[in-house]
Amino acid sequence: MRLRTVLAALVLIVTVSTARAEDALVLSGGGARGITHAGVLVGMERRGYDPDLIVGTSMGAILGGLYAAGYPADSVWSIVANEDWRLLFEPMVYRVGPQRSLRHATFRFLSGAHSPLVARGYSPDWRINRELTRRLFTPSARARGDFDRLPRRFRSMATDLDTGELVSLYSGDLALAIRASMAAAGFFAPVMIEDKRLFDGGVADYLPVQEARALGADRVFASDAIVPSPRATSLDALYLARRSVDLMTVKVREGNPDFLILPKIDPKQSAAEYPLDPSTLLQAGLDAALDTLPPGPGVSASRAPEPLPAVMPEITMKTNGFFLEPFLKRAFQPLVSTRFDSARVFDAVDRLYATGLFDAVWPSVEALPRTAPSASVPERAVPDSAAAANHEAPASLVIRADERGSRSVLAGLGYDNDRGGRAWSSFRSLTMSGDYPIELALEGSLDGIDAWGAASARIPSLRPHVSAWTAGVSYGESEIRHLELGTDEGDPEVSRFGMWLGADWQRIQPGIQASTGIRVEQIELEGEGGGSVGPWFQIGATPRLAREVGNDPSIEADLRFGTVDYWTIRAKASHARNLGPALAAVLLDVTGVSDESPPDVIPAMGDEWLMPALRWGEHRGRMRAVAGIDAAHEGPLGASIRLRLRGGAVVDELREDTAVYGGETKWMGGAGLSLLWWTFLGKIEVGAEAGTLGDRRLLITIGPDF
Repeated sequence: MRLRTVLAALVLIVTVSTARAEDALVLSGGGARGITHAGVLVGMERRGYDPDLIVGTSMGAILGGLYAAGYPADSVWSIVANEDWRLLFEPMVYRVGPQRSLRHATFRFLSGAHSPLVARGYSPDWRINRELTRRLFTPSARARGDFDRLPRRFRSMATDLDTGELVSLYSGDLALAIRASMAAAGFFAPVMIEDKRLFDGGVADYLPVQEARALGADRVFASDAIVPSPRATSLDALYLARRSVDLMTVKVREGNPDFLILPKIDPKQSAAEYPLDPSTLLQAGLDAALDTLPPGPGVSASRAPEPLPAVMPEITMKTNGFFLEPFLKRAFQPLVSTRFDSARVFDAVDRLYATGLFDAVWPSVEALPRTAPSASVPERAVPDSAAAANHEAPASLVIRADERGSRSVLAGLGYDNDRGGRAWSSFRSLTMSGDYPIELALEGSLDGIDAWGAASARIPSLRPHVSAWTAGVSYGESEIRHLELGTDEGDPEVSRFGMWLGADWQRIQPGIQASTGIRVEQIELEGEGGGSVGPWFQIGATPRLAREVGNDPSIEADLRFGTVDYWTIRAKASHARNLGPALAAVLLDVTGVSDESPPDVIPAMGDEWLMPALRWGEHRGRMRAVAGIDAAHEGPLGASIRLRLRGGAVVDELREDTAVYGGETKWMGGAGLSLLWWTFLGKIEVGAEAGTLGDRRLLITIGPDF
């Protein structure tokens, strides 16, 4: 009987001890390789482990932050699996010039009030910043900015840019703290938090096991996505360079966890290349966790989050008095003292992004700051009464932001073997009139066919249906290829000089762009022409920098009156679907113009590489209709293999020798097969095309389409 009692007591002691033990999970950096952590989270839960503390660096901070904020492990998996990773790294789209053309700014040089123009980060981050806010604002508001009050305690690890010391972020804006941890040097701009400039936490410690120990963890689990394979698998130069960096990183790791999870990641998987299908990385993390961990004590039934504030608190600006602070505050002021509603906060954030003036907008609800904890005393030892008092402290809606700057240069470069080199640029200067920003710009664009320059003024707006009011003057020339007018001076040219007054509108999610207004122009062809005035309207999906299949759906219309009297209309549609490892889309493009339209607006089957094998300007007519099927599949060397099958007709084709409509309809088709490599500066494409009219051509393009 006594033996049974002793054994029961021992079991009780062990059980209580186990129940009170705090488990910590440390997630490494690793860029795209770090996606595997989402699989590790699922594997840990299946093994019966429910960590109380999450410590993350870079990608580990992103996925660990989601888990700590209350997202279940399978939800984190779904977020990773369904995320469009290439879209996250696409640059902001800007409207430029008299046609209000949509352009990706693949080069950006920005300045402050007294600083020179610099490139803050070569990888665009505004979409990442926005996504972090949308995922984490509400959990952070529940915790009042205290990462110990999240469903799981959390630390985001960053590096002090000035001292190189490891910084453990434990309070403030959860989304911003994670963004600081992932600020890979050179790729993403550093983050200013309080008086520290912070960047990639992996520089100081990519697997911060010691931080978890210092915070009182009894057992530490760690997932390492950086450790390279035991043996080199290639002598390729890029592979060896990447492996050498990984080996150096691992060699300086400090501290050993109780359980080290090492997902078996394909050595060819680069940290900088995000796959279209991350399932292999997710499965690697799941398998590693299941293989490494013994059965655990089980997962808690619930980790209830703190309640949300009843009303939106007063605003506290933490922008160091920067240029656009009055405009920024005006976006959020209508929310103060109203019912707390995260959706209204997100709407205000998106309106600010739609102005094109901000790289980041960070709203958060935070209590009064508390004293920083000592690493020698576990923070879980804070009495419950103190925690309650902290939550009853007044809270503020804290607004931080990164503005584009008072001066900026936006630009894009490219090349194709039809038009040759091409470039566009926009020099912008920003000033304030009261609470209203006014942006003045000098812009220009040229390629082997078109060239234009413009001076414009733009007034960004916070109105629901207007992102900016715009006006400007411009001059442009267009070379009309494959058209003879009986002269020996080469291809004829159309020139346009005029002005415009209009409004632009942008919706961030889903991506929709619209523009409308009035144009007044003097239009001339070979010295003949006249005045033209009329409205235009454009609405459509935001164009992708990395679109593999289909087109960007849109509707465009232009109506002109005067000496040069005409109209144009264009409609594009596309529907894409995933077919296992491939991506496919059907598309339609229809364009029509009136009889008296100048030749620079008459549609050609070869324009925009619409019909494979044709060159820009070939087969013009009063109406052009093209339908097709595109398919893409991830191929070797990080490339995608793309197949394009197109067919269509040009109605009432313009005769090249007489420049008059011939009343004929010509049917044609074409096919193209190419390899595409996607970079944050645009695509690199090499391929071959053939058409039913006997045309053949090699295709080479570099950079974004414009």
